[in-house]
Amino acid sequence: ASVMRTLRQSVPAQAPAGTYTYTVKAGTFGGTVLSEASFEIEKQAGVAPRSEVGDWTASGWDEAAAAEAPASGLRLDVSPNPSHGTAEVAVTLDAPAEADVSVFDVLGRRVAVLHAGALDAGHHTLTLVGAALPPGVYVVRVVAGETVATRTVTLTR
Repeated sequence: ASVMRTLRQSVPAQAPAGTYTYTVKAGTFGGTVLSEASFEIEKQAGVAPRSEVGDWTASGWDEAAAAEAPASGLRLDVSPNPSHGTAEVAVTLDAPAEADVSVFDVLGRRVAVLHAGALDAGHHTLTLVGAALPPGVYVVRVVAGETVATRTVTLTR
């Protein structure tokens, strides 16, 4: 899947003029990096900033994440993560729904179906058997009616 973000980078006025490399990494914070890209930015001497900025700050992620958060009617969690064997996939629905709970590899191929069919409102625990899959990063996706939630899980040996 592709995700587009418009990020704003504030450059402090006291930063020296010169070329900087800006690197953006996508993945799990503090964990696995799934993708990254870099480009150079040039800060010129003598160019007054629009406003005085005291630190290198980026914005645009929090606003986008809030817009994409699943509706309160569906919650998804995977634990333990990373997993050395089996992982519990916790799905909570506020109302009954037809639900598909599937696992995808990093190439987008469906590698497991944990549930397909009706689920009552409430908490449901499904089991992802990690031993049946090679080690790696996977995406667990729940589609319940019009709502979709995803979580990544790392399987290790």
